[in-house]
Amino acid sequence: MMIDDDDDDDGDDADDDDDDWNEDDDSDDDDNGDVDDDDDEDNECDDDDDDDDDDVDDDEQDSDDEDDDGDSDDDDDDHDYDDDYFHDDDDDDDDDDDSDMMLIMMLMMMMMVMMMMMVMIRMMMTMMMMMMMIRMMMLMMMMMMMMMMMMLMIPMIIMMMLIMMMMIRMKMMIRMKMMFRMMMMMMMMMMMMMMM
Repeated sequence: MMIDDDDDDDGDDADDDDDDWNEDDDSDDDDNGDVDDDDDEDNECDDDDDDDDDDVDDDEQDSDDEDDDGDSDDDDDDHDYDDDYFHDDDDDDDDDDDSDMMLIMMLMMMMMVMMMMMVMIRMMMTMMMMMMMIRMMMLMMMMMMMMMMMMLMIPMIIMMMLIMMMMIRMKMMIRMKMMFRMMMMMMMMMMMMMMM
């Protein structure tokens, strides 16, 4: 009977040991659970990493694609239009306006000169008073001055030659000397204008 009690005690001890071992197993399970929990936390960290990656990608896409490229393209387009298209049109308009004005002024001046020449010829033909002729010569000089300001060299020279011929034809020696001096003064002024 004593042996049986010892056996029972041993069995109980063994059972107790088994229980202790089971408790150890439970602790291991808890540890394993803790590890699983840690894995979950790691997974949460992975989620954080994913969020960070997404944010970086979004920022990079926004900054590179929309801001930099878009703005640079817009600036380039504006720059090209300003230099090539609008600038050339403005220059062409200015040139056309200047050329038109010059043509109109030249035609007006030539018409006035022709009218004055017609009046001069009529007066010479009718042999009117000398004072009227002097006045007409002064008007012709004013016309030549205007043409000189316009830089029309050929009409001015033609007018001077015609006036000289008229004066010689009328045989006005004194008037001719005065006209010659006036022409010399006009030639000097013309040279000054050319130098400027």
